[in-house]
Amino acid sequence: MTLITDTEALAAFCARQKSAEFVAVDTEFMRERTYWPILCLAQVAGPARQKVAAMVLFSTPALPLLFQGEEWAEEAPFDYFTSHGDAALAEAVRKGRHEEYQHLLDEGADMGAWADPQAVETFQRSKLRWESLGRGPHAQMLAFYRALIALRRRLAPLHDCRKDLTTVEHDEAGRWLAIRRGGPDGAATFTAANLGDAPARVRFPEGRWKLALATDPSAALEPAGAALTLPPATAAIYERLG
Repeated sequence: MTLITDTEALAAFCARQKSAEFVAVDTEFMRERTYWPILCLAQVAGPARQKVAAMVLFSTPALPLLFQGEEWAEEAPFDYFTSHGDAALAEAVRKGRHEEYQHLLDEGADMGAWADPQAVETFQRSKLRWESLGRGPHAQMLAFYRALIALRRRLAPLHDCRKDLTTVEHDEAGRWLAIRRGGPDGAATFTAANLGDAPARVRFPEGRWKLALATDPSAALEPAGAALTLPPATAAIYERLG
């Protein structure tokens, strides 16, 4: 496990992963200079950027995996918890958890509040908060994920997992990413995502395009020319016509 605290460390990590055949990324719970995973994607990124991240995930040629509650921006942490009846085993696990993450403290992480895996409070704190579904922004986030899942099911290029028919463009300085997915029958989708804090100008691929879904329904993202301007923290999926 590696503690990444700046963009240089992240770039170095990504460079090392280029030779890996498979890379799995868990974005649901993470550390932000703490010894324990208490922050989740919804808390670190906020609702707008979580939608952008989800739209990018659902536009990749792979099977999207959602952690429990991610689809409604669950804010409860998911600490490691146990219920061992053997006292010696419980203590061994407790000690092992400390030793496993000791290097994070050596690298500068804050100790914070240690979550005892055997404590009932650790389990209770990690339970889903179902009552949050009845209020914003959780209800709105769930509706968005449902629309995103339905769109991926309807549009074949989004679910065919054809890496050979996938192209990606990006601008690190502009903080935008574009994914074009194709199908053997000529169908295609185009996902444009702005991960930055300033508007981003992204060009459409050749063809006529129709807006299928946007993270911000109020944004003016209907195709009107060869390019579109994405507001900050916004993404959209387009389907090709004809």
